[in-house]
Amino acid sequence: MINHHQAAIGNSNALLKYGRETVTKALAEQIIADQKVELRYCRSGC
Repeated sequence: MINHHQAAIGNSNALLKYGRETVTKALAEQIIADQKVELRYCRSGC
């Protein structure tokens, strides 16, 4: 699952870099924040 969360963060970072829509960028920022929480949880031993 860690790879899954890391991929979501990577894809969202690409959206922030190349995306043009404000709504899409806001969603990408929220996804990054949420996935970082999930990663911390997984790394703590789930």
